[in-house]
Amino acid sequence: MSFIKEILLAVRSLRRSPVFTLAAVAALTLAIGANTTVFSVVKALLNVPIPISEPDRVAFLFSDNQERNLVQGPMSVDDFLDIREATTTSFEGVSALTLQAFSVVGAGDPVRIQGSLASPGFFKLTQQNMTMGRGFLDHEGTPGRNRVTILGYGFWQQQMGGDPAAIGKTINLDGINHEIVGVAEDGFFFPTPQTLLWTPLVLDAGRTARDQRTLFGLGRLREGVDSTTASTEMATIASQLELEYPETNEGWTASTQTISENLFQGVSFAVALLYGAISLVLLIACANVANLLLARSISRERELALRSSLGAGRARLVRQLLIEAATLSLVSSFLGLVVAFWGVELLRNWIAPAPGVGFIAAQIQLDGGVVLHSAAVAGVSALLFGVLPALQMTGGNLVLALRDGGRGGSGGPRRRWLRSGLVAGEVAMALALLLTSTALIRAFNSIYEADPGFEPAGLVAADLALPDVGYEEPEQRIRFFEELVLELSTTPGVEFVASTTVLPLTLPPGPGSVRVVAEGEEVDDKDSTPNALDVVVTPNYFDTMKIQLTRGRNFTEVDRADSDRVAVITESMVKRHWPQTDPIGRRLRIERPGQLAAQQAAAGADADGAGWVTVVGVVEDVASHSHSLRTPTRTPQIFLPLAQTPSQAMTVVARATGDDPLVLADALRSAVWNIDSTLPVDNARTVEQAIARI
Repeated sequence: MSFIKEILLAVRSLRRSPVFTLAAVAALTLAIGANTTVFSVVKALLNVPIPISEPDRVAFLFSDNQERNLVQGPMSVDDFLDIREATTTSFEGVSALTLQAFSVVGAGDPVRIQGSLASPGFFKLTQQNMTMGRGFLDHEGTPGRNRVTILGYGFWQQQMGGDPAAIGKTINLDGINHEIVGVAEDGFFFPTPQTLLWTPLVLDAGRTARDQRTLFGLGRLREGVDSTTASTEMATIASQLELEYPETNEGWTASTQTISENLFQGVSFAVALLYGAISLVLLIACANVANLLLARSISRERELALRSSLGAGRARLVRQLLIEAATLSLVSSFLGLVVAFWGVELLRNWIAPAPGVGFIAAQIQLDGGVVLHSAAVAGVSALLFGVLPALQMTGGNLVLALRDGGRGGSGGPRRRWLRSGLVAGEVAMALALLLTSTALIRAFNSIYEADPGFEPAGLVAADLALPDVGYEEPEQRIRFFEELVLELSTTPGVEFVASTTVLPLTLPPGPGSVRVVAEGEEVDDKDSTPNALDVVVTPNYFDTMKIQLTRGRNFTEVDRADSDRVAVITESMVKRHWPQTDPIGRRLRIERPGQLAAQQAAAGADADGAGWVTVVGVVEDVASHSHSLRTPTRTPQIFLPLAQTPSQAMTVVARATGDDPLVLADALRSAVWNIDSTLPVDNARTVEQAIARI
């Protein structure tokens, strides 16, 4: 009963000081609410659903080349097959997969989606059950017998309405009919959250060169084997391959990392930084409340002295003051949960639409663990801001304070020292938080203020991929995109329109896609490391994107398949190859992965028909990769005309004359379907929206 009386006494005491109580509760509510909200995010990040059974036993198989600063990269088909054959002690089974986009017809409206090619053992290795149907059979990994597909649960629901008779039906993927043999379980999306279907991966030894690295391996570790042991075996096999195939494998090794390790390798630091920052905010709030308590103690000296003279010991007085602190903390914790509820809803609504991370939104919630954390934070906060003031307020001669009328009898110098220490600590924490926040803000500002080399405002874009059927010949692909550009250019509200294989700022980080060598340069013919990005464009691309031409000319209609092969390059490529010379009229050789320089030099052209090209123009550097704005250097780029380098997949970009470029999205779709009504128009969006998603 005495404890209840002490609680009621604490409530009455706080009610007598409404200004102090409101200020303390407001500070603690915001701090606890923010801390709880951030903890819900931290908890979600540390418990990201991994849609694979025993993710600690399933590991990625990577190719690494430390000399070229390439780690955790893909491997070639032949390297994977040799590793699969040679590994005997580390893995129960090994599979391979790669990403691929598909144009889908026959399952609702035509769409362009992200899928994956996976070797037949993939679903067995990941131990995935099917909602309907089955996984891949072994023979379905052979040419001609791989025209089957397994649908993701979300795709089955959205595009086929959850058709219970879907098994056995066919859908058209890139112009080829595939039989639906299975529907994956709800929540399975490996290897990326955007993966909506799977088709069998055909692994033909010798079909591609060993330096054409496009596959990621996946293996299930044997019981008792960890990723370090498996990496050692992989490295040993890679060393043997290096000796057997020095032309393509020199300097290359192999490693493994479990899916759990790979997922959380960059999360731990980010989580610690995020939670550390919000914990500083909580500490600052506690210091503020502690100072308020010390300031309030001056008016309470006579009260405490009177209670002491009536027989209350120091322990009882300290307990009463701590109960007051706990009451403040309890009320603030309840209100903080209300703040956190709105904060969590705001975060979930913000994250949910984001591609690649939207699936985490469902994990951000105020569950029991988060509520318990909030209660623990409230308890710790009460101790942090309550103990020292309580000890200080009861540590002096209270009887003397009563005799002197409450003028400094209660340890005035010590109290001033404590208040000064709290203020100093508060300032130090605030300064640390300010410096960290300033650094982050400056980093973000440097990204947003950096010149990307083009003007994204006013642009609308959509992705198109032509199927193999109906567009087998290069001339058919060229004609389609040229007709599309011509039709869109006459649309009201369109200033410029062009097509490109690379939309600036939307690529993931990487060294590039091709190796470019200038005529007359001495190079290592064994080195096929990409050093540039090749981009196929139509005329008017530079005008559409507002990329500044600094020398020479743009592409024109005269740059056709039967004319001299030409290219436009960026300033960074000029600095690499001709820092003191005019590059116009100079020649470059383009080497694509999987083709050795010696072979190209003998043939004079690579398999795509792009060997030696003549530089006819130079443009300002353009930020191509998602990390480009964070670094002072830009990936060198070489632009090629569509008429000389036909492409099957391109992004159509139109610059609007009005303020809202998205109004052109319908016109873009209509223009495509006027030419071919079966083509999916994928991901129509403004370029600013595309950049915001990176």
